Parts: sequence; structure tokens; C-alpha cells
Amino acid sequence: MTEEKRGEILLALQNRGALGPCPTCGFQGRIVKSAYVGTIFSETPKFPFQIGPAPAQHAGVITCALVECPRCGFIATHNMATLGVESQ
Repeated sequence: MTEEKRGEILLALQNRGALGPCPTCGFQGRIVKSAYVGTIFSETPKFPFQIGPAPAQHAGVITCALVECPRCGFIATHNMATLGVESQ
């Protein structure tokens, strides 16, 4: 992930009021990590995994930004599509 993309994610989070104090330690500040996270989801309690487009009944992946508190290490994920930021 580029520095520009990390800045775009940070700005999107700021614009949505999503960067309040850390819920664990109260620190004001976050770091957008340089890697994406894929969150697997499914409409059933089973998570079959396959490469490529998945049928509706199979698991899918949400591309997320990984955001960390630099003081205590608390980590949150944010859906890139919801933020309006395209993943690379």
C-alpha cells in the first residue's frame, strides 16, 4: 500500500469521525498499516473458501484497512468500500 493510499484512508476516517480516542487506552492517534486485510464473510455458519468469484451461498471477502493505536496496539479494521476508498 502506498503512502498516498494510507493518507486517503486516514482522511476518509477523519471525515467520518472514526478516529476518536482509542477504545482501549484513550490515546488520540492512529496508524494506517501498510497492508490490507481480507475479512471473510458468509450467509451461513460455514466458510467455504475458493479462488475467484464466489456464488452467493459461499464465503466472500471484504477488503479492509488495518488501523492501529501506536500506544497500546489495539487494531481495528475498516471496510474500504464503505470508506469510499478503492483498494489497489
